[in-house]
Amino acid sequence: MSSKLHILDLVVLALLCIGGLNWGLLGIANFNLVSTLCGPYEALARVIYTIVGLAGVYLIVRAPTFLHETPHVRPA
Repeated sequence: MSSKLHILDLVVLALLCIGGLNWGLLGIANFNLVSTLCGPYEALARVIYTIVGLAGVYLIVRAPTFLHETPHVRPA
């Protein structure tokens, strides 16, 4: 797999930002944004949590690729 960012990488990044914001709101204000948006549809909230969790697993698997990427330096 190439070390360039793919669409899936950007989607994962967005999902993890949403997940991080939700955890931050939960820790600071005891406000669960996902549960609030899903309302009575607890199954939908569980699906969202599962997708965000899978995004985290994807990032863990993909992280070595990002860490070993050599920066491209343009000649002066």
